[in-house]
Amino acid sequence: MDAGDSDRLARLEREVAILRAEFAKLRERMRAPASAPPADSPRNVRFATTADTGPASEPPVAAATPRRRPTPIPSANPPHSFEQAVGRYGTIAVATITVLVGVGIFLNWAIERHLLSPEVRVVLGYLGAIGLAIGGIRLRIRGTREFGNVLLAMALGIVHLVCWSAGPLLHVLPSSVALAIGFVASMVLTEFALRHEEEALCAIGFGGAALAPFITSEDSTNVLALAVYGVIVLALSAAALRDRPWEMARNVTMGSFAVYVVALATTHAAHTAWPQLVNRLAILFPITVLLAIIPLTHSRHRRTLVRFATAGVAVGGLLREDHSSLWSIVLIVGAAVIAIGALDLFRSDSVEREAESEADPEAARRNAFIDALALPLVLFLAAIVATPLARSTQSATMGAVWAVLALFMTHRNRAESEGDMYATTAALTALWIVPAAFSPDQEFSRVLGAVVMGIALLLVGARMARQPLVAGGLASLAIASLWALAVLDNRPSFSYVPFVNWASIVTVIVIGGWLVALRITGRAGFLPMLSAQTRATLNVVVVIGAAGTAFLWGRAELVGAWNATASTALLIMYYAATGTLMIWLGRERHVKSLRVIGLLLTLLAAGKALVEAFHVPNVAVRITVFFAVSAFLIAVGYWYRGGADGGQEPLTPRPSMP
Repeated sequence: MDAGDSDRLARLEREVAILRAEFAKLRERMRAPASAPPADSPRNVRFATTADTGPASEPPVAAATPRRRPTPIPSANPPHSFEQAVGRYGTIAVATITVLVGVGIFLNWAIERHLLSPEVRVVLGYLGAIGLAIGGIRLRIRGTREFGNVLLAMALGIVHLVCWSAGPLLHVLPSSVALAIGFVASMVLTEFALRHEEEALCAIGFGGAALAPFITSEDSTNVLALAVYGVIVLALSAAALRDRPWEMARNVTMGSFAVYVVALATTHAAHTAWPQLVNRLAILFPITVLLAIIPLTHSRHRRTLVRFATAGVAVGGLLREDHSSLWSIVLIVGAAVIAIGALDLFRSDSVEREAESEADPEAARRNAFIDALALPLVLFLAAIVATPLARSTQSATMGAVWAVLALFMTHRNRAESEGDMYATTAALTALWIVPAAFSPDQEFSRVLGAVVMGIALLLVGARMARQPLVAGGLASLAIASLWALAVLDNRPSFSYVPFVNWASIVTVIVIGGWLVALRITGRAGFLPMLSAQTRATLNVVVVIGAAGTAFLWGRAELVGAWNATASTALLIMYYAATGTLMIWLGRERHVKSLRVIGLLLTLLAAGKALVEAFHVPNVAVRITVFFAVSAFLIAVGYWYRGGADGGQEPLTPRPSMP
């Protein structure tokens, strides 16, 4: 038998011993009586053959068969109680802490009495870590895998503690050497964990390697080296996961990434070399990790890690010191294009696997929300922060760029659930363009821009059959109405001619925009997927927008018209006339809500006449107001009594709108 056959036989015996121990533990937990395997079972046959013929009789085909990873045995244990959890895990954690504290107390006692020099302390620390590691491996070979893993984890923790003592604390070793030792120890543990499919040990190795520079270095100015080291460790950690269903190890990798992003974003560039480059490391680092993750990871974890790296770009852009930088804007835009493109490209081969792994029927919808709405908007916020001012040409340009990209992705995903999410992103970012481009002093430009944006979103929404774009168009028209009414209110009272001034022209433009919107939403082919009830509700919203803007426009014109007497009289008659008109329209169109609003307006006009008209000094105006309001009220009462021709409800009324 050659050396290779001996190694394979020894490895096989170790694996069989581990499987026997696992089977014994499972049998004990299930409280089943131990039963000997059948005499003709494959295991007995195999061992009998080995015992009878010896190792040399092993078929040569088995030697040529490549070694496969042992398949983890699914746990059949019932849920652990609180007592079992404390007994299994709490005691081990407390034991680990007490061991480390005890070692520390012993070292302090020896140091105070000058029994141990710094070099001896470092050597003893490393020897103790090696001893724990050997003990952990021996326990694993004997079948006690959990306790062996605990000792291995304790060994890695002691290595990092000794590295910190040898480097920054005692200066026995250079910090770079201490970092190298901690990194190598973490990688050795990680390789061991990957070879034996141990998720917990792998997670400890990932975390130890990532945190090693923060433990072993006292020089906080070497930020570039920290970033390069972080990219290497995180890329290797992400690649090592492959297709293993290890959420703990993946979460440790993402947590380490977050630590690096925050550390690089909060570093003061004034105290470092290359300050301009360091200022952008908060964005450059996550982009580099993103570029490394895309080709190195496998489909099970790729989309999750890409999302996290993309969020890191946004967080780094929000936390960095230098907020106004053209290069930062370019980097964020590039990261958005890369991340959204990668998520869209890799969706077909991973979204089903994500849904299966999470066992959640809403996984696809949740992933669509993250990929097509949350991440683009967070990146957009980071890009806005990177502009010199929130209200500037650059900021408006960012809104236009994001809206165009989101519209492209909406068209690309028109048959997917991401389509509506991208359409929502396009609508929200498009709404940012006008307020960012025009200041409140540019009244006409702001209102006209909002009207044009609203009509454009309605047309694009009708073309692409996307409700979020239509909602964005109506929101833009509503914003335009608020701005136009604010222009009307900002005029000084009694110093203008009603309906013949600049503010009136602005309001007319807004009302015209609402009428165009009513024409668009009234088309036969407008959003064919809408139900009849939803379509009717949409038309009511547009009509209310147009009518409400027109009514408030008339009121704003008459509140400060000419003088106080004329304003009071005209406003009371305006309420009465408008209410009467709405009641007539409600009866003609069989819309109850219009009739109710009109009735309330006429009663309001009567109340204002009784309260405010008595204070009008001109008797003729006072009498005119009372007679005019009385005439409107008589007409309303006559209609409600059903005495006017054509005013009665038809015998078979048409379906009335709410």
